[in-house]
Amino acid sequence: MHLSTDSNVKVQTHTDELFARTGLLIFVWMIVTIAWLINIDSLLDYLITKFDPCDDDCINLYQPE
Repeated sequence: MHLSTDSNVKVQTHTDELFARTGLLIFVWMIVTIAWLINIDSLLDYLITKFDPCDDDCINLYQPE
């Protein structure tokens, strides 16, 4: 089936575009991952202080019972 809006493009052109978009996606994912790894400690510290019900050290993360 060939529509009037379709163009005659080789399969190689489509695969080149796929690989270019995939490469861009991987690059952006790496940048976001590096930013996440740098800031994760401060984010986890913030969350632990928000969930800690006590003023002193009474939170137990590994044995909550």
